[in-house]
Amino acid sequence: MNFFLKNISINLLILCLFSSLKAQSDTTNENDHVRYSGTFSDGKKEGEWVFYYTGGNIEKRGTYNNNFKVDAWYYYLESGTLKYIRNYTKGNLEGQTTEFHSNDSIKAVVFYDDNLKNGISLTYTPSGDLINSSEYREDKLEGKYISYFNGNIQESGFYLAGQPTGTWHQYYDTGELMSVRTYTDVKGSGVFVFYHMNGEIGSNGLYLNELQHGEWNTYHENGNLYKREFFRRGKREGKAEYFYSNGVIMQSGFYINDKLSGKWDSFFMNGQTEHTGNYKNGNRMGHWVSYHENAQIAMVRDFKNGALMSVTNCYDSFGNSRSCGTLKKGKGTLIWYEKDGRPMQSDFYEDGVYVGFKLR
Repeated sequence: MNFFLKNISINLLILCLFSSLKAQSDTTNENDHVRYSGTFSDGKKEGEWVFYYTGGNIEKRGTYNNNFKVDAWYYYLESGTLKYIRNYTKGNLEGQTTEFHSNDSIKAVVFYDDNLKNGISLTYTPSGDLINSSEYREDKLEGKYISYFNGNIQESGFYLAGQPTGTWHQYYDTGELMSVRTYTDVKGSGVFVFYHMNGEIGSNGLYLNELQHGEWNTYHENGNLYKREFFRRGKREGKAEYFYSNGVIMQSGFYINDKLSGKWDSFFMNGQTEHTGNYKNGNRMGHWVSYHENAQIAMVRDFKNGALMSVTNCYDSFGNSRSCGTLKKGKGTLIWYEKDGRPMQSDFYEDGVYVGFKLR
């Protein structure tokens, strides 16, 4: 009898131990702070679980099924403010995820399918205004995209496999059309047109793989050409011309690999030459001749690798010889004159570099 009772007691003990492994409530402390609480079954998380910050506030809470997150999970900032609500199926994000601003208003709504963004995505300002609306397919932007500012459309277009495609429009904050860009393929190539707020074209040209390419023209608000430049894969190459708003040429020259090169001329608004000289690798080189508006020579400057070394042959607009200053071997002063011949200002140079001026 005693042997029989002893066997029963042992079996009951084994059963109790087995049951405790099947469903065990666990609370873990780190430095006297509760880190998390929940239930294990066969060593796997089951049921409701809560995780805590070291300060005691809830970090996140939700449900486990067979060690996988399921259904809605709530994530909080350390201050206690709700940050996210995320939905899970077998540990993967599934369905709607909602993000919140610190004032509890919705910041973003995103939809997932098996951990990948799929479907519409919306973002909002803290005051509840829509910032943008987009669509995803397998975690890549796909379909219509619209961004907003103060309730007005700021940009709109389409994505294909994460790349912009088709025709895109941008708008000024006041609603006027700012630009139209048409993509000819998924590599960021196509035609671009920018508009001034008055509706006149501001600039136009081509992009190749997101880089300016070919001829680009920029216009004044009155519609007259401001500059014409040529690009090769994002770098200026070849002849460049710049114009005043009245259509008179302002400057012309050449670029090699995005650097000023060769002969450059600049002009007064009356069309007379103002400066003429040469560049090499973006630096002024050799003799540069400057003129008054009446075509009278004003001065001759000598440059070396962009540094101004000396000035000679200075004249006022009447052709009278004037002092050029003290500039020698890159150090000293350079004197500029008014149209009537009065000294206007003195520029100071050290090692051929401008360091300041003084009005005379």
